[in-house]
Parts: sequence; C-alpha cells; structure tokens
Amino acid sequence: MPYTSGFNDDLGERMFTSGRVLSRAWDLFRQNAGRLIGIHLFVFFLHTPQVAVEWVLPGQMGIKGLVAFATVILSYVTSIGLTCIVLQIVDGESFEFGDLFARPHLVFKYLLGSILYSVIVVAGLILLVIPAVIWGVRFSLWGFYVVEHEMGPVEALKASFWVTRSYGFTLAGLYGACLGLYLIGLIPLFLGWIIVWPVTSLAMVAIYRILERGASQAVPAGP
Repeated sequence: MPYTSGFNDDLGERMFTSGRVLSRAWDLFRQNAGRLIGIHLFVFFLHTPQVAVEWVLPGQMGIKGLVAFATVILSYVTSIGLTCIVLQIVDGESFEFGDLFARPHLVFKYLLGSILYSVIVVAGLILLVIPAVIWGVRFSLWGFYVVEHEMGPVEALKASFWVTRSYGFTLAGLYGACLGLYLIGLIPLFLGWIIVWPVTSLAMVAIYRILERGASQAVPAGP
C-alpha cells in the first residue's frame, strides 16, 4: 500500500523546514521505491530515440526534426504524468503506470506556462540576479496548479505567487538543498540521480500541498 503522508499533520499547517520535508520525502520514496525508480527510468529512456536518430541518421534534418518535436511533446506529457503520480503519493493515494499518460490535454497549458515562467526568470536576470531568484521561487509552483486544477498558465502563475507569500526564503533554502542533492547525485556516474530525482520531486509536491491546503484561497477572488 502507498505510504500516507500526512504532511500537514506532521509538519504543521504551512510550517516546515527543508530538512523535515526532505526527510518525509525520503520516507515516501522508500515506501514506493521500486515503482518510482522504474517509472523515472522509463521516462529517461523515452528520450533515447532522439539520440539514436542523431547517431544513425546524421544530416537527415527532416526526420531529426520530427523526432525532436515528438520527444519534446512526449517530455511534457510525461512531466505532467509524473506530477500526477507524485501528487497521488503525497496524498496517500494509489497510482498506476498508466497515470504517466493520464492528462495529455494539458500539454499546451504546460508548455505555455513553461515559456512564461522562463520569461519571468530571464527578466529578473536582466534586472539583477536577486529579482530572478525571488521571482523564480515565488512562481515555481505554477505547474502543480496546471496539473491538479487545470488552471490556465497565467492563473497558475498568479496562484503560485499568492500561495508562496512569506515563504520565499524557506523555499529558496529547500531549492538550495535539492540542488546540493543533485550535485551529489553526479558523483557515482549520474546513478544517484535516479534516487535524487524522485525524492526532490516528492519534496516539491509536499511543499505545494502544505501551502495549497493551508491557504484559504490560492488566488484572491476576482471582481
């Protein structure tokens, strides 16, 4: 049976530290390690056809272009699916392999959200590094709102900015810890990434769930 998280009960409503969240994410990973590793490996190897085409058919720009386009679309479909699966784990619900392809209709929203988020971060870099960090953190939960609530990208970005108010430094600390784990995962020939990847995903979804449930409204009501 999947592990029941109880993040809000254990960490306190909208109260958390990076260490405690990562510790609970590790517990969730251990309870679902086999299937999580299998799913993440499957997603990783979905990108190998593009590499194979580059090697087998050099100079075939038409074929390579089609394969590259299909790979990009598939990467967004599986990113959405992985988010669905991790949300289910954090909520203590069961999940199936088929959930990886459960919501392909959200690809356009997710793609547009990725573009808008990137533009925001780049704009922050143009101004100064600090705005890029602040905006990058405050808008970082947009994807979860697109996947779970099927919000439009602008609405999802607003929701993320609203729900992360007063938690910028705490989130930045968690992101820094996750980055450190990814760097550590580089050491054993990238093999550590297959563990770090799902653990950090679980931590991110856990934070989203804590803040989302703790907020009476993710976005203030419109006129």
